[in-house]
This record gives sequence, C-alpha cells and structure tokens, in this order.
Amino acid sequence: MKKQFLLVTIMMGILLGFGSMSWAGEASIFDSAENILIRVCTFKVCSNDSTKTCAADTDCTAGGTCNGNPTQYSAAFDVRDSTGALMPVGTFAVNDISGIAPVPVTIAHNPFRITDITDGQSNPVVLSIPDVSLSLDSNSGAVYFFSTNGSVDVRKYEIINLANGECVLYSQPLVAAPSTLAQLCVQPTTGAAPTVTTTATGWQWTCAGTTMGSNIGKDANCSATSAAVPGVCGSSTNNGTFTTLSSTSSGLCANSSSQVKGFTAAGTGWQWTCGGTNGGADSSQCSASLQTYTVTASATGGSISPSGLISAYYNATKSFTIAAPSGYTATVGGTCGGSPATGTGTFSYATSQITHDCSVSATFALTPVNGLCGSANGGTFAVLSSGSSGLCQSGFSVINFTATGSTGPWHWNCQGLYGGNDSPQCNANLQTAPPDLAITSAVGPGVLSSTQSPTMKVTIINHGAGAAGPFNVTVYLGSAWFNPLVGASAIGTVRINGLAPGQSTTVTIPTSASIILHSTYVLTVVADSSHELGDPNTTDNMSEQFLYVL
Repeated sequence: MKKQFLLVTIMMGILLGFGSMSWAGEASIFDSAENILIRVCTFKVCSNDSTKTCAADTDCTAGGTCNGNPTQYSAAFDVRDSTGALMPVGTFAVNDISGIAPVPVTIAHNPFRITDITDGQSNPVVLSIPDVSLSLDSNSGAVYFFSTNGSVDVRKYEIINLANGECVLYSQPLVAAPSTLAQLCVQPTTGAAPTVTTTATGWQWTCAGTTMGSNIGKDANCSATSAAVPGVCGSSTNNGTFTTLSSTSSGLCANSSSQVKGFTAAGTGWQWTCGGTNGGADSSQCSASLQTYTVTASATGGSISPSGLISAYYNATKSFTIAAPSGYTATVGGTCGGSPATGTGTFSYATSQITHDCSVSATFALTPVNGLCGSANGGTFAVLSSGSSGLCQSGFSVINFTATGSTGPWHWNCQGLYGGNDSPQCNANLQTAPPDLAITSAVGPGVLSSTQSPTMKVTIINHGAGAAGPFNVTVYLGSAWFNPLVGASAIGTVRINGLAPGQSTTVTIPTSASIILHSTYVLTVVADSSHELGDPNTTDNMSEQFLYVL
C-alpha cells in the first residue's frame, strides 16, 4: 500500500504574523529502508533585525541585508497529509540522533507550538538542532516530524514519501491485454501508462516508484495471464453482402486481435476463418456474398433475350440478344449503359459494368432507306416523263422531275423511305438520232401441255444510228392471228438497259401463263413495249408464232 505523505511547515507567517520568508539553506537525509526523504531548510532574516524574515535585501529597512541568522522564536508547526488536511492529534515517537532512546511525544492539538509537545508526563520536550531524527510509530503507522532548539535557529523539517510502484492484480486470466494506467498500476496514479509486452502466458509490465532527485522509490514488476479466446466470425460481415471486401477490411472477425486466415475471393463472394488467440480454436468458415442488382430488360416491336428481371453481380456485364424484324432497326437504351446503341437483324448487346439496379430497353422502327436512281439514269431517250418506267428503283417515288427546254435532257431525284435520304440527282439525255429496234429471232415452245407456262428466247438488234436507252421486251398471249394484240394479255417482261447502234442481245423471257384450255394460241413478242425510245420504225419490233396447247 502507498505510505501516507506528511508535511510539517513552519506557520511563521500565519501564526506569528511574519512576512515572506526565503530559506537560507537546505539539507536532506534519505532513509532507504523506509523510502522516506527528510528535507531540512533554514530561512533568512534581515541582518539588522533578526525578527524580520526576508526574501531579498529590499525586504529589510535601514540598510539591512537579507543574510542574517534567525534568533530563537517560539515556532509553530502543523502536521498535514498529502491533501493538505491537518493530521489527527496523537502520540508519536522521536529519536535523538545522539543515541537517546525514543521519547514518546504527545501532540494535544494540531497546529501546535513547541510548548505543546510533552514527553507523556506533561513536561515540555526541547530538542537540539540538528540533533533530531524521525521514525515511524509502529502503532499508528504515521510519519511525523517537528523541530526547534530554542536558542540558535529555527528549521523546517519536511518528510516526503517516495512511494513504491504497485501493480493492479488480476485474479482471473484476461481476454485482452490491459492498456491504460488505471488498468496497470495502483501506484503511480498519474503519467503515461507503462509499456506492456507479450509473453508466452500473457503480458508483463513495470509500475515505477516515485522519484525525487537521485532518490527513487522501488519499481514493481507486474504480470497478467491471458485467457484462451476462440475465433469468431464478425457479425457485421459474416453472411453479409458487399461490393468489395479484402483481408484487411474491418469487422471480418468479432475479436480485433484475431488473425484473418485463408481469405479468398471468388466471382460471387469471399471466404475466410478467424484465428483463435491465446490457444483458442479457429472459427468455422466465414463468408460474405458479392452484391447483386436487378436488370429489367424489355422490347417493343421486336424481341430481347433474356427479358424481364435478371440478376447481375456488382461490376459484372450482361449480354442480350436483340432481334429486329426485317426492314426494321433496333435502338437500345436504358440506364445500364452499353453497346451497340443500334442494330438490324439479330445482334448481341452488352451492358456496361453494373453498379446499381438498371434497365435495358429495345425499340424498333422501319430502317431508313436512301433513294436510288433507276435504269433510266444515264440513258438516252427521245421522250421521257415523270411517269416513265425505270426512273427510280422499285419502291421509290420520283420527285423534282424537270426537263431542259420542252424535250430534255431530264433530271430528277428518287425519294428516300422511312427517313432515309433522297437519291443524288438522276439524269437522262435527249436522243438526237433515233434507234431502230428489230426482233431478228423469237423462239417459243410451239406445243405445251395445259399445265405448262411458255418461255420465249428473243434476239433484238438496233439498226438505227442512235443508241437505244433502257426499254422493255414483253410477251403477250392472244388468239387472233391477224391482229395478235387484240384481247391479248402480257404474260412476261424483261428490261434491257440499252443497245448501241448495231448492237444486238438475246434474252430469255419466262412467263406466268397457266393455260388450261386445249386450243391454238398466238405468242407475240414486242420490243420497246412501253414506247420509251421513239423508234420511227416499229414494223419490225414485233414477232408472232403459234402455240398449241394439248
């Protein structure tokens, strides 16, 4: 236990009305057996007034200096503990260093004067300075002191307790090492906590004794035993869901001193164990899952697969198959992000890395088609109008048709579809010298069964001086030999892009006729059947032959 700290001060200024004092000197005695320091101090008085205590020359009058020796005073003392409170009155023992046996001394009240100190028989005790020593009273356990010699000087005796260090004792093993000063030491009570080191069985540390100058209180060596603690998975992480986790993340183990063991990361989560401490067993396997989000996929006017609600892990990407109907273009959007943003037919769409619930939506619209010039573009014609065939490719409308002068050349555009661009300008030239087409050969089947369709092989030549632009060659089915086109029906047509002067071409013309009556028919082939060229001689533009259906 800590010894009681006692302080005796000369109460000169308080009890006797003396002014401020300056101690003239100091000596000390250290009792190593009891760890008690005894400090002896004398105070100064003025050289010309021994009743005047002083701290400096200015405290003295009439030229006196602050270096005089004090004369006898009826000194007053008190005995106080470490808090400054007066100690109780009682009987104490005094040893004279000249070898006189201990004298029991009674202090009847506190504070006290020298005349208050008796030897037990009511006789005042007068001691000589410096022949005074102090001791412990075995009955009270208190330390005391007092001093005066009644003739030469007055001294102050001060006893300072140099306390030994004292450990906090633990009767049971500890789960964790103590760390604060209050957890480690009973004495000292202030200052920094001592360093704690780990041993094979627990921890150890030192509580230092009180020091004053070269006098040191005894240190105390302390220790505590560690308890075996099993590893336990951290409740804040085990079975939890996270976007990221590592072996250094907080909360993996319930005990902060547990070692995280075997930490592994998979595509869908993490696994680890928590090591026991002080010989405790490791935990069972701990685990946490990677965060998942929901992707909502939808399509309007086409299809997306998969569709509906799809689960996706954090930072993963998801792929979808988009199918656009023929002639349509898909536009893919939503809040997930991804590519490609558009496509036709069947194609794959991949999202960006997913970090939140998001959506993928596909919409479909007719694919824009740019306008295209027809076979008449670049041709030569005697006559051309906005209604002529071949100005634009099939499905496109003629726009902006114009003619230079009243006859040509001609210019036009072909309008785009579904928001597509119009074609560049199409052009056709005016024919200055006319062509002269002639059918030189027309060969048909001659005889057919009632379920067959006839096919014609026709050779055409341009006898004219001018080039023939694009023109149609058509096969007609009729029954009047002398006027074969009367009542006849067109059953097949081919388009010829043009013939230079003297050039010929042979084409095969399939037909769609299905003749079920057994009879005789006339097949008539007509070159420039749409009258696009302005041929001045059309007598040789036509050829006929009989067809017998069995």
